[in-house]
Amino acid sequence: ALVAQYIDHLLEYNEHTNVYSKSAYAHLPFHVHDSLTLGLIISESRGQGSAVLDLGSGSGLPSALIAAVNPQTPVFAIESKSRKTRFLRQVASALPMHNYVPLTCNVHEFSRSSYCDVDFLTAKAFKPLDEVVPIAQVCIRASALLYVPVSQAQVRDLSLPEQQLHRRGKYIYFRKAIKASRKSSTRQAITIGSL
Repeated sequence: ALVAQYIDHLLEYNEHTNVYSKSAYAHLPFHVHDSLTLGLIISESRGQGSAVLDLGSGSGLPSALIAAVNPQTPVFAIESKSRKTRFLRQVASALPMHNYVPLTCNVHEFSRSSYCDVDFLTAKAFKPLDEVVPIAQVCIRASALLYVPVSQAQVRDLSLPEQQLHRRGKYIYFRKAIKASRKSSTRQAITIGSL
């Protein structure tokens, strides 16, 4: 039910504010299923007290659907474009998903003063894969598991090793355990309670 509501909100909101390319509507079912699959992978892997950080959240794929599949898990969604985070906040309020926290900020600015204590990071269509890992490392407190949806063409073109891939049906995720590269002692922890 939450997934259908999310799609309805996305299509309705997108009529007046571009948050998802209308020319890509034919691909929306793939991206929804890809996001739900990633949400289920996180659900199967998470422990008590886990949290998720999504970098470059855009229209909420995958972050909003990860939050829908994992209602007890805080999901933080960093997006620099306020028109998109307005939509994400509307989704969080309307569905409602109290565990979903959209943040309007640039990831570089965020990482200078803040961090998230999370177990999982995601980044779909955010940056080239070789740029995602160093950015993710400065946004976390200690360590986390990074999942980035990739295509079979990316696997081939980037020569990604099979041991760094998580395959589920037709969906492929680059997976890497990462450690923080910046000390957290001088930065503020972002939690659901701190906002």
